[in-house]
Amino acid sequence: MQSISDPAGQLTVALQWNDGDYPQTLKDTLGDILPVLTQEEKDLIKGSCDFFAIDPYTSYYAYGIEDFDACVSNSSAPGFPECAGSTQTAPNGFPAGPSADPGASWLYDTPTGVRRFLSKITKDLFPSVPDIQVTEFGFAEPFESELTSLQTILWDLRRADYYQSYLDNILAAIVYDGVNVTGAWGWAIFDSEFLVFISLRL
Repeated sequence: MQSISDPAGQLTVALQWNDGDYPQTLKDTLGDILPVLTQEEKDLIKGSCDFFAIDPYTSYYAYGIEDFDACVSNSSAPGFPECAGSTQTAPNGFPAGPSADPGASWLYDTPTGVRRFLSKITKDLFPSVPDIQVTEFGFAEPFESELTSLQTILWDLRRADYYQSYLDNILAAIVYDGVNVTGAWGWAIFDSEFLVFISLRL
């Protein structure tokens, strides 16, 4: 829970859908480091966003670390403030899913993760979220930049499977889990500010 709620629940997110204040997990972890908000500031912040947005390109398995208590009580600890580990190796020893191009070594095709995350956000972390949008996701077909035949490039089956399985799981989150997803956008080359993606295509 710590691994999810800290990155997803800090200033720009949690304040708006809770009571306008920091989430309790963040208070417990950071303590006096956080600036204190006045009631006027909390009232201004609460509910100030129209929707919740996520960019769920891939998923990780979270795990507890040794000396968790020592980590959360020491702001200079290497793992602070998350004080949790993550990996893309499944408990059975296999990768979390099919891998993308080596240039995006962090990117694996993990579609069930997006459904779980959408449900976790709206049911446990921020139940008052009115609607949620998947604002960016995509996949780098392995070694595509080395191809020269347009016909071969267009036969990008791994990317097609990624989009199909992600959209299937977003739909499952809507239909079976009751998540109010109101939009989903795939990544495109003209969306990026990173020059690396000129040769690495998501």
